[in-house]
Amino acid sequence: MSEAVALAGIALLCAFLLRWEGAFLGAPLQDFVWSLPVVMLCHALASIVFRSFNSGWRYFGMRDIPNLVTTVVAGAALAVFVLWSFGLRGYSRGVVLLYILLMVGFTSAFRITLRFLRYSLAPPHAPSRAAILGAN
Repeated sequence: MSEAVALAGIALLCAFLLRWEGAFLGAPLQDFVWSLPVVMLCHALASIVFRSFNSGWRYFGMRDIPNLVTTVVAGAALAVFVLWSFGLRGYSRGVVLLYILLMVGFTSAFRITLRFLRYSLAPPHAPSRAAILGAN
């Protein structure tokens, strides 16, 4: 689960950088600083509620992506609600949409890549020896 929370922070940073490009100073930077711990905590809570941490990288497949999307959208909605309730009313909707897209992409790519590396770099298993009992 810790890699998903770290990816949530990276996805939020990338969303802010994509949205604000060269103007990532002043109010957008303050919004990022205030929202980073909230978004990471809300994603961790959504991962626990929707049990997306159970679909780890070892057995990750296409059937796990809808649960992952649900987790990311619920975490983002919870984060927006928490930020709104703390008075951050002018939060960019573009950042939220970019965050959701980037988070789903980053998490899926991360888990698929780790699964691919596990199967491609794992040492091949030696053939098992068998003893035939009862043969002359």
